[in-house]
Amino acid sequence: MLLPGRLHSTTYDPEGILCTISASFMTLSGVVTGEILSMKRYSGNKKTIILTIAGIVLLITGIILSSFYPLIKRIWTSTYNLAASGICLLLMALFYWVIDVMNIQKWTFFFKVIGLNSITIYMLNKIINFEHISEFFLRGIPLVTGIDP
Repeated sequence: MLLPGRLHSTTYDPEGILCTISASFMTLSGVVTGEILSMKRYSGNKKTIILTIAGIVLLITGIILSSFYPLIKRIWTSTYNLAASGICLLLMALFYWVIDVMNIQKWTFFFKVIGLNSITIYMLNKIINFEHISEFFLRGIPLVTGIDP
């Protein structure tokens, strides 16, 4: 009943419950990354090296194993999780090194605003029709008047 993804008679989940188990690895890799970043005994450069090595190992492992078990995002294969976690760790190491270790932060202001207000932006999307606004500015006045160009 659960493996093919049939939870109820009306709900169909094409991935099924097994992808949930496999996708949990992504969450756990984030938890481990957070633990590494919160360690006081390592310097910023040492943390960057640890994250980089872990990212390379996971990415290469995922690529090597993909010859036996393909990388498929839709069903969250283990190889996909390994490769994606590796890429995420490499990006995390890069941004951590640039922003926190090298202290190059001016370019991050936009991301700080979005990050600090993510719930507000999510809720605004439910209240304000941004699609209509973008159509207005991209297609012009005819959309408002109802005249199709």
